[in-house]
Amino acid sequence: MAGCFRHTLRGASDGGPKLRVSPGANFLQPSGLGRCLIISPIWYYEASPAPDLKEYQLRGVIGEEWDEDDAVTVATNGPGAPREFAVNFGLTQPGTSIVLKVYVITEAGRERGSAPMRVDRV
Repeated sequence: MAGCFRHTLRGASDGGPKLRVSPGANFLQPSGLGRCLIISPIWYYEASPAPDLKEYQLRGVIGEEWDEDDAVTVATNGPGAPREFAVNFGLTQPGTSIVLKVYVITEAGRERGSAPMRVDRV
């Protein structure tokens, strides 16, 4: 097995923030072991130019497709926080998949999401 996880960006960003995963060093598969160790996967995102930025939210869905109705807020960061989320949402078993999006939320209640990122535990 080449690695424990794989991720795929799907869809256009529509001008929303871009989401990316940290380098593979955060996902380790010890040699000689048939299982994976998860060491705090980190999800990075771009800063928003919105002048009335309230917060960033990482939302996720367990499964292979993004479904807004099933999405849950996994983590929230304020405007001055480091632009990263360190979470272990939904990847509890080999064969599981999640889809993530980062949202920019403004003081006026407007929001814009990134393109979805699918992550599979293999």
